[in-house]
Amino acid sequence: MLKVPPGSFILNCLKSLDENKVKRVVLLGFCGSLDSRLKIGDVVIPQIAIYQKRRVKTLVDTKSDYVIKTTSHMILDNLVLKDFYNNGINILDMESSYLYDWGDYNKILVYSLLIVSDKPLEKPFYELSKKEYSLIDNSITRIVNNLAKYILL
Repeated sequence: MLKVPPGSFILNCLKSLDENKVKRVVLLGFCGSLDSRLKIGDVVIPQIAIYQKRRVKTLVDTKSDYVIKTTSHMILDNLVLKDFYNNGINILDMESSYLYDWGDYNKILVYSLLIVSDKPLEKPFYELSKKEYSLIDNSITRIVNNLAKYILL
């Protein structure tokens, strides 16, 4: 399981792995949700990651329909966010497409286990309440306490 700083730092972690010995990689991270069905603290596993013009599907079937757009920077422009949502993108992060691309190339099972930490169309991350931070903390605890369930998908 990987937990890395935001952005392309995940590439350094993935390069250090021996793809002949690794059977699966799970990224534990945070994401922003554009989807009203998702709430702060929800745990999601996207099925498709989009970066630039590339779409990569995870090899794990979670029966979810979440599509994640990986960006290289924070996006605060509502017009851009609404355009993403109108084009089928539910969630945003800065790492998943690197992971999915690496897994696709190496034919290794990879997926992102993400906690919704903000809702950029409704409320920026810097305006979260103490209750919402508590929901995120509870999700982290739930994942740690049930790690085998998430790793063995």
